[in-house]
Amino acid sequence: NKAGRPWRLAYVSPSLSATEAIVEQGLAVTVVKGSMLAPGLRDVHPGRHVPPLPGAEIRLHRAATSSASAALVVDHLAQRLRLSALGS
Repeated sequence: NKAGRPWRLAYVSPSLSATEAIVEQGLAVTVVKGSMLAPGLRDVHPGRHVPPLPGAEIRLHRAATSSASAALVVDHLAQRLRLSALGS
């Protein structure tokens, strides 16, 4: 890797709360959006101990046969993602 630091994949889970518990115990590090940083966890700024992270891409797909309600939810989520990407 570019940082030249040894690392290993220590834990994988779809559960954010389980991941936060493992990190809080000092057994792992994780990546979360700053606004989602749970109490008890601390931000590690790039350049201090870790390299900067690359950008991420999020794709949102909707089935052509989605109900009107599902379409509204997807449209709302897409708008929130756009605003988040713009820093709003």
